[in-house]
Amino acid sequence: MKTVPTNTKRLKKMLSNFKVGRFQTEGIQSLLLPDGIVFITEIDESGDVIFSSSFNKKRLALIDSNFYSNLEFNEKGFERTIRISGSTEIVPNMFVQKVDGTELILLKMKVSKVEIHSNKKTVFDAVPQKLNNWLKQIIPSNRVQKTPQIGFN
Repeated sequence: MKTVPTNTKRLKKMLSNFKVGRFQTEGIQSLLLPDGIVFITEIDESGDVIFSSSFNKKRLALIDSNFYSNLEFNEKGFERTIRISGSTEIVPNMFVQKVDGTELILLKMKVSKVEIHSNKKTVFDAVPQKLNNWLKQIIPSNRVQKTPQIGFN
């Protein structure tokens, strides 16, 4: 993974194609909050990511401070993964109402680290294969002499 500098404009551009991500906590709070799917609500002017999740309200009542968490976003076909990490807090008394009537809890992450992992092939990944094909054209396989095998019967 490649770590990139956090910049509000760049972060907004990177996450513009993503509305849904995977949430994971670290440390002691990971015992309280399960990994889950989250929905990005907005990225504010200071670069904080505000997202919602359907965590159990009883479980959230146990959390009284900020905690460290990760958000992971995968592009179609998993060609690129963006992972952001930072200090996360629950936005008090703020909920998002879904169409089916369930309430989603708002969380706010102060982004401290952005990592990008790409599985796309670059020009340099193809060079060894191209050289191998080029050498096969120059030296046809029928011209290569095989060394005699010596063995005992």
